[in-house]
Amino acid sequence: MAPLTTDAFAKEGLKINRKPVNSGSAAVPLILNGQLQFSATDATGALTAISKGMPLVIVAAASVSGRTPDDDSTAVLVKKNASIRSASDLAGKKVAVNGMGNISQLSAAAAIDKLGGDSSKVDFVEMPPHAMNGAVGNGAVDAAVTSEPGVVQGQAAGLRPLLSPMSKALPGVPIFVYVTSKSYLAEHRDVVEKFARAMTKANEYAAQHPDFVRSYAKKSSHLTAAQAADMILPQFPSATPDKAALQRVVDTMITYKTISAPIDVDKAVLTP
Repeated sequence: MAPLTTDAFAKEGLKINRKPVNSGSAAVPLILNGQLQFSATDATGALTAISKGMPLVIVAAASVSGRTPDDDSTAVLVKKNASIRSASDLAGKKVAVNGMGNISQLSAAAAIDKLGGDSSKVDFVEMPPHAMNGAVGNGAVDAAVTSEPGVVQGQAAGLRPLLSPMSKALPGVPIFVYVTSKSYLAEHRDVVEKFARAMTKANEYAAQHPDFVRSYAKKSSHLTAAQAADMILPQFPSATPDKAALQRVVDTMITYKTISAPIDVDKAVLTP
């Protein structure tokens, strides 16, 4: 996600008070009871909640996936000397993801199948991102689906990328989005639209100032200068969510049975 540069929000007359939460799913009840007005979550998490009837609206895209391995900030990492050399080699292997049914697992499963493997034979296990590289290194799992800066940190620890899941399975789709509640949108539509405009400005700034993003990542993730320089940055789009791209995510979620029925994307996304 783009660092939330406060200038963009100040120009819209908004003051941002950040509150850390453990995950997008943990943020949903805080959104619905009014403790948070907006929250970042992975796109599949937002769409899963909406599919279950939770009154949420996607108001902005924070980042989108790369379209080629060269600009894909995600990777499946294995030990450098592992015998795993292709997607098909993951059959019967234990693969860490940071959430079952989220964009990490979904993209990995779809990429494995597109590359000739069989994701139904992969043992996906849930694990916190900070523990993944160590778990691959000590053999607790055979591979991990991670994103920057976890990729450069894993490579520094002796791991190697096996495949780039997002660019293979879901190129150019929102990875992280911001959501609000339908009730907050109904009562404060002007604030929601200001937030969406500010996010577009913040994303534009991040896209035009990669050194700023690398500096932010270096500090926030405790990277070395070399790691910050080598990491593949996320793609920062216009914050207006791409409905066609979100529809591709929905279609993939249905294929992999993370949701049971289609979602009306038009109703799930803010229409200015």
